[in-house]
Amino acid sequence: MTDSEIDVAALQAKHHTLSIFRLPKVKEITGKGRSSIYAEIKDGTFPPPVKLGARAVGWKSTDVYDWMNSLTQKQTGNADRGMAHGR
Repeated sequence: MTDSEIDVAALQAKHHTLSIFRLPKVKEITGKGRSSIYAEIKDGTFPPPVKLGARAVGWKSTDVYDWMNSLTQKQTGNADRGMAHGR
């Protein structure tokens, strides 16, 4: 694992209980900006937030970590397919 890769399992262990992440934390964890997050929510490729109040939303930590795990699995699957095709 390189310094730029995120150890999702370690993050999950650290935050083993369900937490609600506000946007700044989601941006920090994912490395995405606000516009990208909301565009991906609209596309259905990022988990939607939960409403916390009249003007506040947050993301369930499990949803964010599951999304990150799905990216890791897709990348692993793509690497395996590339090797199967001699790439």
